[in-house]
Amino acid sequence: MGTANRIRWILGLGLILLALQVARARAQWGPAPAQLNWGDYDTGHIWHDAAWWWANHAGWVPGHHPEWWGDFDDTHVWQPAWWWRVNHGDWARTHHPEWWGDVYEGTWYPAAWWWQYYPSWVRLHHPEWWGDFDQGAWYPAGWWWQQRRAWVLEHHPEWWGEFSQGVWYPAPWWWQFQPGWVRANHPDWWCYPDGGVWYPAGWWWQFHPDWVRAHYPDWWGDFDDDHYWRPAGWWWEHNPAWTRTYHPNWQGDFDDHHAWHSDAWWMNHDAAWVGQHHPEWVGDYDDHHVWHAMSWWARTDPAFVRQKHPEWLPKIQNSLESDHALSQQALVRRHTQQTRDLDQFRLEQQQEAARQHAAQLQNIEQRHAAQFQALEQAHASKATTTDAGADWVQVETRHSQEVQTLQRQHDTQLKQLEQQNVAQEEAAARNHMAQQRALTQQHTTQVQALEREHTEMTRQYRAAASVSRGAPSPHR
Repeated sequence: MGTANRIRWILGLGLILLALQVARARAQWGPAPAQLNWGDYDTGHIWHDAAWWWANHAGWVPGHHPEWWGDFDDTHVWQPAWWWRVNHGDWARTHHPEWWGDVYEGTWYPAAWWWQYYPSWVRLHHPEWWGDFDQGAWYPAGWWWQQRRAWVLEHHPEWWGEFSQGVWYPAPWWWQFQPGWVRANHPDWWCYPDGGVWYPAGWWWQFHPDWVRAHYPDWWGDFDDDHYWRPAGWWWEHNPAWTRTYHPNWQGDFDDHHAWHSDAWWMNHDAAWVGQHHPEWVGDYDDHHVWHAMSWWARTDPAFVRQKHPEWLPKIQNSLESDHALSQQALVRRHTQQTRDLDQFRLEQQQEAARQHAAQLQNIEQRHAAQFQALEQAHASKATTTDAGADWVQVETRHSQEVQTLQRQHDTQLKQLEQQNVAQEEAAARNHMAQQRALTQQHTTQVQALEREHTEMTRQYRAAASVSRGAPSPHR
């Protein structure tokens, strides 16, 4: 195949792959898109980067651009979050856990970059990065709380957090630095640490549902049709009929500000009001005088139920099968959505790879054309100063050799680029298969844990009910 035809074929192949959106994962994704270039225009319509704004108008930034994550270094020069994560990663993780982001090809990028280029990857791996798009740009929850508070309260009340010195911080930050304040004011900000990092309830329900059921069954919530985890309060407000049907044990009510609180919150804040308005809420206090619903006790301490509240046993027994079926359905939905996100991520990677590959081919062709043009210009210049005869033959021979050398270099570059592309695609296929296997294994493990848990709870409560009725226990 001639060089020109081969080039057209390669470019055509890249366009075909992009048009067909072939979903192939990449273990080595190639050159990453540029970092986010934070900045804004001043009153004179002159653009300045974030460092300039922080250095000259630090008081203005938190109110207008709380998404510009960064801090001042020892020389009082403002550096963005990715500089801190690369140069002082431990410090950044310890002092600024709210700087959400992850590593791409060895370089740390903030959450907004990931949402812009690989949103499916974010949904799959980081459901705790709260935020949404506005006019095509993704902004974290802090920006939304600052700029669109009413919208957040309506659409995302689960973006838990509060302001400190004019800056909004998410619930994991508060749990890490002010746990006493959270326990006193927002015990409904459900979070727990893993590996030193605090994660909210939605993250735990996605990756460790068996752990949540065993330790925090009162972290009530479920995933919506977009696989976004919503707490019980959101469900009671937006789909109360569905909630009554599928999660009647999510007991709670709205306060005077139309904020929904669980039964435990109401019992710990106004037990007299509960006795008057919700005598059907059944539960008890633990050793720390924290009230928990019957469903919490049923999962965390069956012995307590048998000894202190045998009257709960029939109701608990009746709910075991329905609760189990709902948990099974939730695991299936979660696995299906995670698989879809993984496939969509492959598609996003392939689209970016096709764009990068086409750009690399274009760069090679442009360099080759420029080099060839310079070679021809030099040859034309010699032609005007060289007489016909032996000298001219030497000039033509040398020119022909230079053209052939340049063409061989060009062919080698194309070949190397294609070899690199093939190697990346092969690695991508292996990587995608490995991720599929990991998701399947995770799902299988979670299903097995759910079945073991259900079998054990059924056995325990069947035996407890038999004892409470005076019948001999099958294990006596």
